[in-house]
Amino acid sequence: MFKKLLLICLIIYCITPSLAQIGSAKAKIVLNFQEQQSLVVKHPFVDIDLTSSDAFLNGAQTGLLKNHITVQCSKPYQVSVKTTTAYFLHQGNTSSLPVGIVKVVPTAHSQTAIETPIDTQEVYLSTTPIIFVQSNNKGNSQNIDINYIIPKETTQSLINRPAGTYQTEIIYTLIPH
Repeated sequence: MFKKLLLICLIIYCITPSLAQIGSAKAKIVLNFQEQQSLVVKHPFVDIDLTSSDAFLNGAQTGLLKNHITVQCSKPYQVSVKTTTAYFLHQGNTSSLPVGIVKVVPTAHSQTAIETPIDTQEVYLSTTPIIFVQSNNKGNSQNIDINYIIPKETTQSLINRPAGTYQTEIIYTLIPH
């Protein structure tokens, strides 16, 4: 009988620690999201050809620059455009040719389905930021084609200018809201 009791105690003693190890535990998983925002300009150098008399008579343009700007934003957003100077630089010096003769003409399309249309408006360059693209969509990659135009109405500013290269820097800014 003592042997049976010892055997039962031994079995209970061996089983008890393994039973104590059976159970459950909790863990907390935390997901941290950041807003996803990017604005990429595909064509960093843009030329408007003014070497023909037709450009002075009828205006000039770059032609449609496909996917010139790509916007990725997890919130509704706006895009503004401005220049760093009010006048074009001519061979490194400030000229009297205003940057406001150039019109920025956006055309928006999307790589994915969008909820609402993207609003665009044609604007003339300025040193003041001007909103020219607005979107209430979230989380979509949207491509914006751009045509830079010197309209016929502004070509009189080009007459009697010294030959050479005129340039300015354009800054696009993504504004989530």
